Amino acid sequence: LNIGIETGNAPGATNSTGTILDWGVAPTEGADILKVSDLNYTFPLYGWTVAVGDSMDASATWSSACALSNTVDALGDCGAGNSTALGGDLSISASTPLGDSWSFGVGVSANEGTTTDGIFTDEGDDYYGASLSYLKDTYGVTVAYSYTEVGTIDKTFLGLVGSYTPEAFPLTISGGYEIGTVEDDDDTYQYSLGASYPIADGTLSVTGGTNGAFVGDSDSDMSDEEEIRAYDVSYSYPINDSTTVVPFMYTIPGATSEEDVSGFGAHVTFSF
Repeated sequence: LNIGIETGNAPGATNSTGTILDWGVAPTEGADILKVSDLNYTFPLYGWTVAVGDSMDASATWSSACALSNTVDALGDCGAGNSTALGGDLSISASTPLGDSWSFGVGVSANEGTTTDGIFTDEGDDYYGASLSYLKDTYGVTVAYSYTEVGTIDKTFLGLVGSYTPEAFPLTISGGYEIGTVEDDDDTYQYSLGASYPIADGTLSVTGGTNGAFVGDSDSDMSDEEEIRAYDVSYSYPINDSTTVVPFMYTIPGATSEEDVSGFGAHVTFSF
């Protein structure tokens, strides 16, 4: 059983620290008030691991080859979050091992389960996806496909992520690439690449990639949008078994009217 409680008013305006890092609770959702944000349950079922509940992703039980740690939200999940880490709200997620390091995951999710639009209706936003992973001790690959119905617009995403850790050197390299097709619109792409390295008792991580999805072809000079990249550096240090502090800094060149957006800080997580 997972119960999450959160508070905060960080999001604020576009390109603020809260929106870039996806922190806290928006003011309209009850700022500065402790509230239950997650409530879901995970259990075994005939060889499957199944999770059901509120405020969790359809991919909650899936395996992923992405070993990338980042602070800028757009760089998360190795740049393939629409497929390998399929979002949602009210969800059912399931996964099962296939043997010889393979695993398979499926999931469905909806964002309108608490409104009159309902789950899996023409009015609501619904998500469907599946993933296949091959994970070994020093490397791994995940491929995932998702289909989403956001209002009257259908979207499909195909993502590929991987990671590699050389046996003779404790550096882990992770990256991913995702393409999307939007009904009656242009295709999109996004990607992320980074590395993590243990230092003392903590881990230093460096990440770079596109600041979200962009229209066009990254291999072509004829892209429909100018690509904007984001970069971040963080150091995750466990103070004890329950508490971790993460100092970080980030920059997004040309994020707004060709002006750079940068920031630095630290956050602390506590779990029990």
